[in-house]
Amino acid sequence: MKKFLTFLVAGFAVLILSWVVLIGAVYAWGGVMTVHVEDRNEGFNLYLPVPVAVVDAAVATGGLVLPREELLDIDVDLGEWEPMVRGLVEALDDCPDVTLDIVGRRPGIKIRQLADKDSTIQVFADVPDVRPHVAASDLFIVPLRIGGGSRIKIYEAMAMRRPVVSTTIGAEGLPLTPGRDVAIGDSPAEFAAQVVRLLKNRGLKSSIASSGFRLVTENYQWTNVALKLRDRCLELTKSR
Repeated sequence: MKKFLTFLVAGFAVLILSWVVLIGAVYAWGGVMTVHVEDRNEGFNLYLPVPVAVVDAAVATGGLVLPREELLDIDVDLGEWEPMVRGLVEALDDCPDVTLDIVGRRPGIKIRQLADKDSTIQVFADVPDVRPHVAASDLFIVPLRIGGGSRIKIYEAMAMRRPVVSTTIGAEGLPLTPGRDVAIGDSPAEFAAQVVRLLKNRGLKSSIASSGFRLVTENYQWTNVALKLRDRCLELTKSR
């Protein structure tokens, strides 16, 4: 018990020291930058008495725009969200010409078993480059139910003129308008319905793809974001 208390006190002391070092560094820098408005509004501003600037995430849109191919494949940004995929597979019985490509890191055993039982499902694990898979797809779907960080893959798919179907969490932190820039479905049934809806409605699918492409190319190219980053840095240096 004594060793445990000693360890707990030592850990707490390290935590306090780390926070003091962080505060000191922030004061020396004069500000903080983040890629999420939520971080600024709900996190940093509550604890750091310095300016917090938001600089958008960026993608290299020019290098990602590949020739369009009319192939009915779906590219999936997949973690451990097997229920979403299983619900989608069942719904795709109404779309017999569609194949499902699952592309992601370390797909679980249930996902692999699903692919083993269905010849229309293929699993591509730990691929060195996802762009060929996205280029050959008709939809890019993100069935995330947990997770964090920026969803740069969504911007990359939009830069390649691919319509995106995602959950709310999958698109969290991105300034996207559901129904215009992206299709959103949170339960397995809602998600599958959005995918089938876009597959059967070429006009809507094209509209969402065009809106997403326009959003990314006008706002999130490296050139545009680099200029914003420069301006934020100048603002911070002037405020010191």
